[in-house]
Amino acid sequence: MELNSAPDMLGEVIRIARERAGMSRSELAEKIGKTARTIMYIENNQQKPRYEVLFQLVRILFIRTDEIFYPELAHKNQDIHQINVQLLQCDKKSLQVVLATLIALLEE
Repeated sequence: MELNSAPDMLGEVIRIARERAGMSRSELAEKIGKTARTIMYIENNQQKPRYEVLFQLVRILFIRTDEIFYPELAHKNQDIHQINVQLLQCDKKSLQVVLATLIALLEE
């Protein structure tokens, strides 16, 4: 991939993350205070999101920065990404259980 073509991938990265999250354009737009049309323009690379919008998209859709800046590598770490997304939703007690389980698995 050419270095200059990376920005053209942003819309696709956002679309894939939105679909992975099971959200419609309307649902995502409502969460960030924009219109579904704005989301469509961003996904189709007709409009680049401002920093504030990109920040919200990254956090709401759990987009890793490597998915944006190194999209050609993103497909290699999907399992790790899914684990991270699930971990972010755990409370402290659940995290302790997960950590203990992981340590036990690795000691085998």
